[in-house]
Amino acid sequence: MTWYAASTRRRWTAGSNRRSPRWPRRRRTVIGDAREDYVRLIVTDDGRGGARLDGAGSGLRGLAERIRTMDGQLTVDSPVGGPTTVTVQLPTNKPGEGN
Repeated sequence: MTWYAASTRRRWTAGSNRRSPRWPRRRRTVIGDAREDYVRLIVTDDGRGGARLDGAGSGLRGLAERIRTMDGQLTVDSPVGGPTTVTVQLPTNKPGEGN
């Protein structure tokens, strides 16, 4: 699921890269952090911002729903004007706890 979240977020960033004098480039930073009880992924881009979980047609909302089914959470920090930071945190399974 962590890989899926990273690759999905990367595609959205690449797909929404509208070149113009005001928004000439898009940079992404991906940071992963694994601990004993969770895995965290932070994806930041320098785009226009304004991404919302409750927006119409929001792919982020669908991703958040998938992550919740795994007892994880997705947060979005995306002020208008950017940058956008999406954080995914998923619990890790301990031996004998299932999948």
